Amino acid sequence: MRKNIAFFSFFLLLVSVSLVGAIGLSPPSFKIDYIAGETVELEFFIKNNAGKDQLVDIFLQGALTEYANVSDTRITIPKDSFAPVTVTLSYPESPEELTPGKQNLLLYVHEKAPPGAVGITATTGVIGKMVIFVPYPGRYAEIKSFSASGVNAGQNVPVEFSIINRGREELKNTKAEITLYDSDDELLQTIVYENINILTETIYSEKFFFNTSSLSANSYKGKLTYYYDDKTISKERTFLLGYFNVSLEDYPKTVEQKGIVLFTFDIRSLWKGKIYVSGEVKVDGIQGAKTSQEFISDFGLVKMTSYIDTDRLELGPQTGSIVVSIKRDETGGSDPLVQTFPISFELVELTTPEEESEKQLGLDTISLLLIFMAILLLAALGVLGFMLLKKKKPKAKRSKE
Repeated sequence: MRKNIAFFSFFLLLVSVSLVGAIGLSPPSFKIDYIAGETVELEFFIKNNAGKDQLVDIFLQGALTEYANVSDTRITIPKDSFAPVTVTLSYPESPEELTPGKQNLLLYVHEKAPPGAVGITATTGVIGKMVIFVPYPGRYAEIKSFSASGVNAGQNVPVEFSIINRGREELKNTKAEITLYDSDDELLQTIVYENINILTETIYSEKFFFNTSSLSANSYKGKLTYYYDDKTISKERTFLLGYFNVSLEDYPKTVEQKGIVLFTFDIRSLWKGKIYVSGEVKVDGIQGAKTSQEFISDFGLVKMTSYIDTDRLELGPQTGSIVVSIKRDETGGSDPLVQTFPISFELVELTTPEEESEKQLGLDTISLLLIFMAILLLAALGVLGFMLLKKKKPKAKRSKE
């Protein structure tokens, strides 16, 4: 019954879908330069491949839309033909009003559903791309990269940064400042590079280490700030100081009582490097099956699976623990570190097949009602069409005797 309903619903869906033909756009893109105060016209051609007249909507999105307009926002294209559309760009007098670098202005052309389309209508669209290069001002810098890698507590953190001069003039006597903060945003360290000179289209870079000998395992933040003229640019990065341990990230909060069941939980490594973990679940003094040994690398996460016998537990709230064994090597050459995490979950009754059938019956009833309504709608449309045809049909004249 269920398969028949699903098949019939799918059949009705196919019957009610109106497919719309594809459209094309030529050229697909333009690359142009900003010219102060100039007006530029870019002409695209929309191709109708639908085999019938096609109505399309046209609009602009992306950068520089406030300086651009399109010749038409809705046009009808005859079948198997082209229609031109023009994008006009009116550049401001000063490039300072614009963001320097490559700016993308997009032309969207989207098919409209044909009038009177019934059911689900599938339409298509195309996008034209206009890449406008806005020149950088005389003195303009960007942070090209900034990284601070996580390590284990007691090790120094490697830090790298680079700054590029995008402008037309040399950057002289500038300054870069790198600050280190703890998880509460308290300032811990400051490193300053002064008297930095960067030639145009040249990259300045540095590598160094944050000394973490006095810091505990935790999350930290590094911030790079670059000062030139009266301008300031900055970028932040977070990193971890790890230690040989793991954390419990997730586990089931509701479990059905149906004998021996899977109990899956997520363990994250807090260590920079390789570790091997295994675990087991204990609930109300009942020990579950041990998991297989899993490998985790560099603060990674692994999903682990154990089993518990729910028939030995009473329905309702449950408390227990997940015990995780952590080793530095696969063979266990040294004693493992054992970490215990308390857990709690709700043990609920198993949903019976009869209850599942009742739920499915409700869904099947809704499906039948929807199908019945669709059939009534199609029948009503058929009757309406028949009446219209009958009304238009000329009546036969009676012959005089």
